[in-house]
Amino acid sequence: MNVKGFTFTATEDGITSRFGEERWNDFFERFKASHPKFPNSILPTSQIPADLYLTLQDAVVREFHNGDDRIFWKFGERAARTTLSENGPFHIYVKRKLIIDL
Repeated sequence: MNVKGFTFTATEDGITSRFGEERWNDFFERFKASHPKFPNSILPTSQIPADLYLTLQDAVVREFHNGDDRIFWKFGERAARTTLSENGPFHIYVKRKLIIDL
């Protein structure tokens, strides 16, 4: 199973906006060094093996959120708000569902 690169770019954007690009780059370089199978360049359409992406998410929680796994709830809320909002990339699915339900 794979995860779309869009989820990675959303994570990267969220971390860099809160903690800075330098801190993200330092973290991500260390992460890639210890996980050589993680893709080097990721586009929103890239496919990332789910196990590697989940390993990255766990490392993000440890590094940037003091290991507090309750942050996953906030990740989910933010992802839903971003992707399903009127300007989000998956808004059409919400709109289509509303039309079908009517």
